[in-house]
Amino acid sequence: MKKISIGLFFSFCSSMLLAQAPVEQTTIENLGKNVNSPFAELRPVISGNGKTLYFVVEGNPQNVNYPVDNRAQDVWFSTLDITGTGWNKAEQFSAPVNSRTDNAIFWTSPDGSEILIRGAYENGQYYGRGFSFCQKTMDGWSDPKMLYIDGYQTMSQDIYDGATLSSDKKTLLLYMSEVKNSFLNDIYISRLQEDSIWSTPEKLMDSISLDDYDEVAPFIAYDDYTLYFASSRPGGYGGYDIYKTTRLDDSWTRWSKPVNLGKPINTLKSEAYFTLDIQGDYAYMATMTANNKTDIVKVQLSEDQKPKKSSIGTRNGGNEQDSLSYKILNSLDLPAEVKLQIIDLSRRSKEGGVEGEKAVEELKIITTQPAEFFKQRKSEAIERSQGISPEESGINQIVNNYNNIIQQLEKLDSIDLALLSSADLNFTQGSSTVEKPVDQKESKEKDKYQEGSESEFNSNINWIGNTAPGGSTNHTYQWSQTGNLVTLRISLLYDIPGKECKSAVIELPADCPTPFEPKGFKANGSILYFGTGYFMESNTSDPVAPNAYTNVLRKNASGTGYEIFITRGTAIDPSVCYTTIQYYTY
Repeated sequence: MKKISIGLFFSFCSSMLLAQAPVEQTTIENLGKNVNSPFAELRPVISGNGKTLYFVVEGNPQNVNYPVDNRAQDVWFSTLDITGTGWNKAEQFSAPVNSRTDNAIFWTSPDGSEILIRGAYENGQYYGRGFSFCQKTMDGWSDPKMLYIDGYQTMSQDIYDGATLSSDKKTLLLYMSEVKNSFLNDIYISRLQEDSIWSTPEKLMDSISLDDYDEVAPFIAYDDYTLYFASSRPGGYGGYDIYKTTRLDDSWTRWSKPVNLGKPINTLKSEAYFTLDIQGDYAYMATMTANNKTDIVKVQLSEDQKPKKSSIGTRNGGNEQDSLSYKILNSLDLPAEVKLQIIDLSRRSKEGGVEGEKAVEELKIITTQPAEFFKQRKSEAIERSQGISPEESGINQIVNNYNNIIQQLEKLDSIDLALLSSADLNFTQGSSTVEKPVDQKESKEKDKYQEGSESEFNSNINWIGNTAPGGSTNHTYQWSQTGNLVTLRISLLYDIPGKECKSAVIELPADCPTPFEPKGFKANGSILYFGTGYFMESNTSDPVAPNAYTNVLRKNASGTGYEIFITRGTAIDPSVCYTTIQYYTY
């Protein structure tokens, strides 16, 4: 639903009270001025890892279509700050997500690599109402590609619509009205077919879609089992309330009777656009405030309000393929060989003994640094083939296979692979704490720790933009090493900000340990390791979307040394730059 959010949608506010309704241990927190502005914020979508919040801002003069429509809607986003308790100042999404129409993100994949947006797009052209996928790339987001839904253009007659997807991207739950100019929507299901066409939408019944009332903003939790939606049906607290229902079988058409989530989630005014991350402990939603604008709030859920975290198991009592862990792993954009390796190591890690312990350690590496895991496997394969003819060992085919896997994994630099090492995925037993990956080279010095002193940074820095930052500077760096693992931190502070810069190339300090390269690695400019880093406009302001950056350690163009490359999608005027890189040495 779109502009009805602050007009008709939030005007249906009832003063009716529910007698003796139980109040659960639920807390509500307004996200504050870094997210909520004087304008209307609505339709939040939280990333699977809970670190990026996408939402719609209505009526902001910066919105793309504002000169034509003063209630234009654009997508904005905010990232979790370094304390993990607050949010950085919101930034406006760029094209192609925001265009000269009303824009929205409806859904994000569990690993954050894909989003579902408003509008039907093909080959960069906007074709009207509908839904489209965008893929995350090294440079931002791909051009949207529309979903072909059989009968949708004929059935959807009202201007208000939206959708959510199952974690495997095969089941679409959407809301729309089949009556022209009606404000009463129902929730429908559409399934992906073998010809890549989505089936004709089928209305969900079982007390979900009620005649004469409005059902909107469905959200299916990552368990693919629990559905939340907003409704204006009678018996609620205000205009629109949040309801919860659970799927009863694999047909996706049979659901339990919807339950009102109660106070304090639902108020005398209106609430909608409920969204959860994978953990399912906290929700985000839009609520109407005392001054009749919409803000985004964070909700700590009680146990009965949360989605289920167990396997569905409707066919065979809950086998591995039905579990939430398998569903999330299967939804990640990983090569099949990687998924099979993770599942195999998970099984072996539960066997105990020396082999079980070894599998546990290997599982830690592949779920935190998968590219490095397969680089090491490739190096080991090459070493084993020494002295054997290529025809006999098949090493050429083996290396090519590893190279293909590594190439795909290196494209995942902006995706948070911490999902794979979460205890909720049940791939390993014991604590959810992610330990440091084991060293990849055996040595008597394996556990030895050493560090360089904090030093002035005098290596070359090349800023890519109109004007590099300058003036009196305070540049420092420090590295530490445990076994073969090196951690390097660099801090660059400038008195005079740069102008319109979007990238920085930082030479690796000469006294840092030499990065480990797999045998035969010769490609100049190629990526060796990924890190975290960003630059911002002042030392006191919040970082500008840290996870919108690409931050890598690579060989320089001449192949004679190493450099750190930091880049973001849009240019800013930086005066501060930070980076942390972890890499292996010899």
